[in-house]
This record gives sequence, C-alpha cells and structure tokens, in this order.
Amino acid sequence: MTTLAVGVILSVMVPTTATAAERPIAGSPTEALGIHADLSAPEIQAQVRQLEEFAEQIADASSRSGGVLVFDYARAVASGVPDGLVRDYATGVILGSGRVEAAPADFHIDARGLSSSMLERGSCRGQNSWWIDIWGNHIRMDSCITARVVIALTGGAGAAAIAAILTSLAGAVFAGGAVALGGALAGYSAWSMDQCSKNGTGIEAAMAGFVCWAQ
Repeated sequence: MTTLAVGVILSVMVPTTATAAERPIAGSPTEALGIHADLSAPEIQAQVRQLEEFAEQIADASSRSGGVLVFDYARAVASGVPDGLVRDYATGVILGSGRVEAAPADFHIDARGLSSSMLERGSCRGQNSWWIDIWGNHIRMDSCITARVVIALTGGAGAAAIAAILTSLAGAVFAGGAVALGGALAGYSAWSMDQCSKNGTGIEAAMAGFVCWAQ
C-alpha cells in the first residue's frame, strides 16, 4: 500500500467515516447552482458529469482520520470509477493536504509549490463560503485554498482535483457544491486567480463572467 502526503508526515489514526457534511462531492447537482453550460468548456462539462455519475463511489472510498481526508485509490478503481477520474481526484486530495492510500507506483504529485505556512490552517487568511444571488453563483476561498487551486490549475488538473481540494480543506462549507464549483473553477485562468489573491487574503469570484477580486 502506498501512502502519499504533502510536505508533512501525518499521524496515523483510526479512520472514521466522513459525516454527511464532509462526504466528498455529495449533495446538489450542478443545475441547482445555476452554473450554465456556456460557462464551461465541453471537456470540463464532461468532467462534471462524470463526477456526478461516480460521486457515491468516490465518497465510499473516502474517510476522515483526525480531520484529514483519506482517499483509497484502489477501492475507487475497484468500484468502477475510471482511472483518469480517480487520478485527478487523488491529485486534489494531495494538494489539499489529504492522504491517498493504495495508489499505483506511478502516481506522484509534485507539491513543492506548497509552502510550510500553507500547511498550517491557522495561518490562512480570508473566508470560505459560496452562495447564489441575482447575479449568479459566487465563491469565497481563503488564501490557502486559493493558492492550492492555482497550483492545481497551473499543473493542468481538472474539475475533480478542484472538488477534492475544496472537500479536503473545507468539506463542511462546500458540501453539496464541490462538484459544480470544481467544474466552474476549472475554467478559470490560474494567472487571473493568482493576481486576485496577491494581497494574501484569499479571493471572491463570480462564476458568471469569471470575475474575481481580493477578499
């Protein structure tokens, strides 16, 4: 069994089943968030549909250990989740300081872009939330989550990886929205998001029009 972690050695505790609020990518379908097809490229739409199709299997392969998201790669594959989707989701788990178990030997994530301060949640600045108003869907991400999403996008990660980052670091906040938000954010420019977060307080982004600004 291969266990991967990002920059730190995580203490091993008896895994516990994720609560309803923390279950990865569970809850509302994309349509409920008002994220329309014209806001995402066809390949991202396909990723979101695939995430929705295999949401239960991914949730069953996930647990929490001492607050850390643990993802069983082999279990997800054995349950029928396509390897490409599993690999992308596992990438996000690692970037979200989670742990991936039973991964194949060729699965490796270069997370050197994560500084030691980003691994300490107490040092993160900004809020995490999402909501819908008359202007559409909005998200706020703190400085640590924003930086990880930028790294994921820069490295070519897809919607599943973004959903996993949100689930790993703020599962209770983004419960029910991680799939759709992951799909929407996967269509964002990593450079634009990075520029919006230069003051270190995280970002707020409007899905309609792909506009972001500092919190």
